[in-house]
Amino acid sequence: MKLIDRWIFQIADFSINNNPNSPSRDSIVFVFRLLAIIMLTTLITLLACGVTGHLYEGFLIVAATILIKVFIGSLHFRSIVLCTIVSSLSMIILAFLPKSHSSLVLYILSGIAIVLIYLYAPKNIVVFMRLRQDQIPHLKWVAIFLVVLNMWIQIPLFIDAFLYHVISITPVFEYLFRLIERRTSP
Repeated sequence: MKLIDRWIFQIADFSINNNPNSPSRDSIVFVFRLLAIIMLTTLITLLACGVTGHLYEGFLIVAATILIKVFIGSLHFRSIVLCTIVSSLSMIILAFLPKSHSSLVLYILSGIAIVLIYLYAPKNIVVFMRLRQDQIPHLKWVAIFLVVLNMWIQIPLFIDAFLYHVISITPVFEYLFRLIERRTSP
């Protein structure tokens, strides 16, 4: 992963040297690290799900993850490797969960997700969305709409992914993320 970091820094330096209106080096590095994590996580998840015969579930989990994270944000590890491993494992596990939720269970899980979104979203929304600060809190309403829409459509994998990612922005998970990061830092 040091190679990826080196490429990202080279891209950032090239952008700054050749474009006077370029964003800061930190902004460029952040965005390209995020893109690297997204691409690696998606690739690992789809490969693992494809090899195990769960490719359809893998696609649904990746789609649900991208959809919800755009509006609720997420927590990030400093390490690309750690972030990719945790994200890939969580999505692979979600693809293997039982999919036989009854309508009542879907409504209950959706209700929990809606409450948590209302209380904790958005978290660490990246600035490249070009939203004003007063617009960012409204993203939670779009996320709530997505959960309500899924209550109507009833795709169990979507609610599993939505609920997992909403739980992952709560203060308890934030504490666990920081604890893991402290233990894995040199």
